[in-house]
Amino acid sequence: MGEPASVSHGGVLPQTCARPKLGSWVCPSGNSVDGFLESDSGEGVRRATCEWDSAPPLCEVDLAYYFAVILPTIVRRVQEYLERPARTAVVVL
Repeated sequence: MGEPASVSHGGVLPQTCARPKLGSWVCPSGNSVDGFLESDSGEGVRRATCEWDSAPPLCEVDLAYYFAVILPTIVRRVQEYLERPARTAVVVL
């Protein structure tokens, strides 16, 4: 539980994709979200973004699931993708 279905265990995403998908999750309410790592816009910063079926604000149970499961997994996947510890990962709801 908690691992996105589209991410294989133990592998690093190939750096060939301009907008790699970090995973997909279904929240307890049934709301779905896909996480992506956006391309560098020239400022030296890459952002992780989420695309929701039903836009935030999230209900309490989904918000708790986001902070407990989704966000930590996105941060870990970004670090794996970049192959170095990231100081900051910005997730835009």
